[in-house]
Amino acid sequence: MASRCNPHHVAFIADPQLVDPHTYPGRPWPLSTLTVKFTDQYLRRSFSSLQQELGPDSVLFLGDLFDGGREWSTQHSESPEGRYRKYDDRFWKREFHRFVKIFVDTWNEGDGHIRHPVGRRLLTGLPGNHDLGFGSGIQTPVRDRFQSFFGKSNRVDVIGNHTFVSVDTVSLSAMDQPDPETGSSGTGSGDGTQPNEHIWRETQDFLDRMNVHRGRAEVEALRMLGNQSEGRRFQHRAMDILEPSLAHTAAPEIAGFPTILLSHVPLYRRPATPCGPYRERHPPSSPNLEEDERNAIPMGRGYQYQNVLTPTISRDIVSKVGPNLVQMYSGDDHDYCEMSHHEFSGSPTEITVKSLSWAMGIRQPGFVLTSLWNPIDPATGQP
Repeated sequence: MASRCNPHHVAFIADPQLVDPHTYPGRPWPLSTLTVKFTDQYLRRSFSSLQQELGPDSVLFLGDLFDGGREWSTQHSESPEGRYRKYDDRFWKREFHRFVKIFVDTWNEGDGHIRHPVGRRLLTGLPGNHDLGFGSGIQTPVRDRFQSFFGKSNRVDVIGNHTFVSVDTVSLSAMDQPDPETGSSGTGSGDGTQPNEHIWRETQDFLDRMNVHRGRAEVEALRMLGNQSEGRRFQHRAMDILEPSLAHTAAPEIAGFPTILLSHVPLYRRPATPCGPYRERHPPSSPNLEEDERNAIPMGRGYQYQNVLTPTISRDIVSKVGPNLVQMYSGDDHDYCEMSHHEFSGSPTEITVKSLSWAMGIRQPGFVLTSLWNPIDPATGQP
């Protein structure tokens, strides 16, 4: 959360996808070991330089932290692919410590740049399809493990006087897919159970209660700005014996900060929607084209992936995030893409962030650094 006079700098990191046996299956030793060594070294040095030279106030990861994380077995699940079943929960935890060594240990190198009394933020909980799987392919124990170590996947955070809404879109996408066990889709078979509900319900409930989550986060942010305590959760008053014994205080009102949406998978856009001049693999065919298939994110799906969300899922998310949506950030594609969603009120811009890794098909890996500027009155939350 920024003070009233300093901008807040946020670095977005997408798709580090730590190289593992899933990345290059069958690559022989010592080439496999050297690949891990040098990609890790590149990521660690890049992230360390980012902290030392730029010192962002917050760093937000946009998913796909591991490459084969969804495949590594838990105590209650195993990979659908037999060749990966030998990699167990202990292997996943070693990969987690590898992630910590590369990113968390070097995160502290930026502490000399602290500009705000609340300190710096590092958020890693947004999952990608390589972390969990995609849609109906997600196994609940795999998701539970990810959240236990990396944090909540669906969350609201106030950063730099902006409200960041992180949505687990890889799980939510199961709403648009048939149940792999029953083959049913839509609203279910009439017995009260909906297809894939155990996968998407948590995220849908989060979106359905967005006003509560946003209100609580924004009110707490204003309290911190004003050095106030959290306040009472329940009303302290005498009441009639027939009244409910616990009377909650009214739900907090939304302060109305500008909202930024985070999703691993980009939102839907028309096929051939151009990504702009900063796309590395396929620059624009010519300036100012309304359609440019080579420059666009391709429309496609396959085993445990989908290049963009469906129109239904995209509309549902945007409608529930609220009218203050001004920006979106996503990952997954590995290359840069910037476009405006004119189909939504305010035409919010979506930036798909490059992968930070040099092993993801991009010759010039990257990240995005954004400056947030929203000076407010701490008493009211208004500019």
